[in-house]
Amino acid sequence: LRSEDNEPYINLAGSISPKGYFLLERSDNATVSDVKADQFYTGSIFDGGEVFKLGIKGKNSTTTIDKTMIRKSNRYYPWPAGSNDGKKTMERINPQKTGDDEYNWGTNIYLIKNGKDAKGDIITGTPKSRNSFNYLITQNSLIADRILSKENSPYFVDNGWLKIPAGVTLTIEPGVVIKFYSSYAFAGLYAEGDIKAQGTEKDKIIFTSFFDDGYGGDLNSDATSTSPSVGNWRGIHILSSGAGSVFSNAVFRFGGGYFLGDPGYEKANLFVKDADIDIANSFFASSTTYGLSLYNSDSRIIAGVFENNAVGLYSVSGKPEISNSVFSGNKQGLVLNGGSAEVKNNRFESNADFAFDAVGSPIDISGNSGSNNGYNGIILRGDITQANAASILKPNSDFPYILDGHVNVVASSTLTIEPGVVVKIKDNGFFNVLGGEVIAQGQNPSDIIFTSIKDNSVGGYTLNSTSTVPQAG
Repeated sequence: LRSEDNEPYINLAGSISPKGYFLLERSDNATVSDVKADQFYTGSIFDGGEVFKLGIKGKNSTTTIDKTMIRKSNRYYPWPAGSNDGKKTMERINPQKTGDDEYNWGTNIYLIKNGKDAKGDIITGTPKSRNSFNYLITQNSLIADRILSKENSPYFVDNGWLKIPAGVTLTIEPGVVIKFYSSYAFAGLYAEGDIKAQGTEKDKIIFTSFFDDGYGGDLNSDATSTSPSVGNWRGIHILSSGAGSVFSNAVFRFGGGYFLGDPGYEKANLFVKDADIDIANSFFASSTTYGLSLYNSDSRIIAGVFENNAVGLYSVSGKPEISNSVFSGNKQGLVLNGGSAEVKNNRFESNADFAFDAVGSPIDISGNSGSNNGYNGIILRGDITQANAASILKPNSDFPYILDGHVNVVASSTLTIEPGVVVKIKDNGFFNVLGGEVIAQGQNPSDIIFTSIKDNSVGGYTLNSTSTVPQAG
């Protein structure tokens, strides 16, 4: 390795393993005090820019393998990257491209760094490890299909939308970790194209905060000085032209960041608008607002886990299918606002305000259960039928329907209440039949029950208390 003026001139010794690193330090091992050097050299590097060449020396000639470049036309900034301000290192962006391409060099991202200098301060670089720029999926938008491999994981999205245009597919292999950094909660994936993220039970795909050291390691080498929190990054947005997207065995954590004035329904780890996609065996946690938000979407959610969000899952319009999922430790578990939905065989545990709220939603609900929620049951509000259509209230396991305010069976509609259903009514609850028809036919008086929300003798402890006592009126 030598500069064009042969100062320094370094006869390299030793070996580099495939995809390994080789650290040169000047004079002694103190330059990078906590990372062992592979070789020392003498001489200096000129701040005004130098071209270095890596070559193999033969008997009569030297074959150049790679070389760097300088910007000869720029006397003030001849190096293509790096900075004396903060001592930020110059890094090759793509190791598959040559070093004489000016645009294949970048200045350390500053967030991703390792190693300490002679004074014990963290170096703004990555000695003997992966360059910070190499963690980036891309610097701007994807312009062609891309596969993210487990071998090159983790990946990094820095402080802005990474856009996936219509017609482009981002495929993410099992075991990949993608970390997002936002100074103003702006980092995320914005998909007009497709995202194919299909992990396995053993190798899940992770979308999380840059500060989440539990996945992808401690990229900023600060140990416990920083930690992740809700809203650290924006989220993943899937739009109508991204309807080919699919997620399975994926983990979403610490998203939902937003700006004032953003539409409320977008504040989610994963937001799907005007697209119908499959989401299976996936985990949504620690979002500012919604773990998963659906807008006019008939998506299918199977075996999901929604934990420690303000709202586990929120759906506006559309007809999603939600089954075999667990809602636990959220402020609010599941909220349906308009549209209709099929909600079957889900479990609701310890959601502080309520487990399940359906506003103006003709719904197909059965086999759900829950305990230790603010309200243990399915809150119904507004119209629960549609004109010229039939709806059915089906039984759940000690998980009654709760009438809150005016609950309406609209004109020219039919509501059938099946045996085994328990309907509990809040103090302000009304069951209004507005020209529609209600069919409630059991074989015994206890088959279908209408009672107070304070009645613990049927349908479980709806108010999560053993001391509530119903009274006449």
